[in-house]
Amino acid sequence: MPLQFNCNQYPLLCKKYLLIARAIIALGVVFTTTLGEHLGSLGIVFIAVGGLFFIISMKQKKEVDEDE
Repeated sequence: MPLQFNCNQYPLLCKKYLLIARAIIALGVVFTTTLGEHLGSLGIVFIAVGGLFFIISMKQKKEVDEDE
């Protein structure tokens, strides 16, 4: 898997994934609501990709919390 890393060694990388996820979801919401006529379907895709990044970052965080 390309997204496997240890959050104990790279804690900022875990936070970056969470920040990226929030930004992508926010862009998706903006594209869906404000620019719905032109970019509605792209907004839905952004929300889905952001959700995927969010799930990955929460899984990584859970693994770190279990190790401690």
